[in-house]
Amino acid sequence: MRLSAELGILFLVVATTLPLKAQEKADSLSPRLLPSEHLVHDFVADGLAHRFTATRLLSPHEVCVGTGGILPLVEYVLWDLPVQISSGASIQARLDPGQGIAVLSTEFSVDFFLLDIELADGLIIRTGMGHASHHLGDGAAKDSTRQPIDYSRDDVQLFIIHPSAFLCGQLYAGLRYNYALVIGQPVRKPLSFQIGIHALPWSLSPELSVYVGWDVKLQQELSYGNSQRYEGGLQYKTAEGRILRIAVSYSAGYDERGQFFGKRRSEAGMGIVVSL
Repeated sequence: MRLSAELGILFLVVATTLPLKAQEKADSLSPRLLPSEHLVHDFVADGLAHRFTATRLLSPHEVCVGTGGILPLVEYVLWDLPVQISSGASIQARLDPGQGIAVLSTEFSVDFFLLDIELADGLIIRTGMGHASHHLGDGAAKDSTRQPIDYSRDDVQLFIIHPSAFLCGQLYAGLRYNYALVIGQPVRKPLSFQIGIHALPWSLSPELSVYVGWDVKLQQELSYGNSQRYEGGLQYKTAEGRILRIAVSYSAGYDERGQFFGKRRSEAGMGIVVSL
């Protein structure tokens, strides 16, 4: 964790210094701090994306809540290529209202940096470095039949993203390499793959649209078993770029929470999602 933080800070220092060096060679460079727009949209159907969520599951009768977001830090044009550096973090929890709002699990995740480079119109690559740790909540810990799992991972990622004007959305595909993965003990199965899509098939007004999304992950530690998630509903986008979604979701496959490693699930829910 400490090594990941140090590497992330070092990268941000180098990346924000690059524009000053490149300015000597290219007059087109224009660094800008804290830009208001994201070069890459959030992965809409990714259940672990950094955003604000409140979802009531229909089966099981639980509540998913989360708080977080991705903040663009700096953007500039380097050798005629738009570049944006962001950082993101979130905390997610699963609650059981039937047990006096008992907390079943809590998941912490952070992307120390996300580096997005627009190589061409409709083609963006993303790389970054992150960390996650998952913990059993107090409510589940009181269950003598369930033992907490020491779960954490440090990873680097590489994604190809295709913003699509036809879909009014984007497609993405990529992988994560978990250079430090602990599931009770260190695990040497570092690869996970992720693909997804989201689209706005109907526009009801300039701000309001119907949206749909799909996301699937394959994890080497589960013999490349998959976790799938579908999401759809109404999306409202403000002039400042903030997005509010009224969402219906369905998840199937392996549970993404480390404390429920290897467990299969099938659950549907309704809720509110806010992306900054």
